[in-house]
Amino acid sequence: MDVQNFTDFFFSAAALPLLALLATMLVAFAAVVILWQQSRRLREVLEDIYKRHQQLVKSIKDIRSVSMPNENDVNINALAAMLAEQGKAIASVQAELVRLADGVNQQEQISRAIEMARQGSKRADLVDATGISAEQADAIVKFHGKNSG
Repeated sequence: MDVQNFTDFFFSAAALPLLALLATMLVAFAAVVILWQQSRRLREVLEDIYKRHQQLVKSIKDIRSVSMPNENDVNINALAAMLAEQGKAIASVQAELVRLADGVNQQEQISRAIEMARQGSKRADLVDATGISAEQADAIVKFHGKNSG
């Protein structure tokens, strides 16, 4: 008989908010997983680019140390300038990757805090366990806490 009650509830209009919440949580979880995988892959690619950049810089230094001053110095200087610009671009991408990783981590902490609030945790518990701000914890407890309904 319990299965019949569950089935009746599941297909009733009363279950729509629950189903919407479950679908939203599933999509959010999938998005976090995808972002984490993409950031990990991007980090690997960036490390490879950085290693290659360092190899090129070393090659330029080696060429300068063994070459005689001539018309190739102009080309070597141009290549060195391009490598310097490439180094700046790599640093910029590394900074952006760190920013994105921090955003994913923050989203994971907020999701964890929401779950804790649903289980009855108080603001101080959320702040201590997840590192979110007190203001964020207040909002989460207000909207997702056991007494929010």
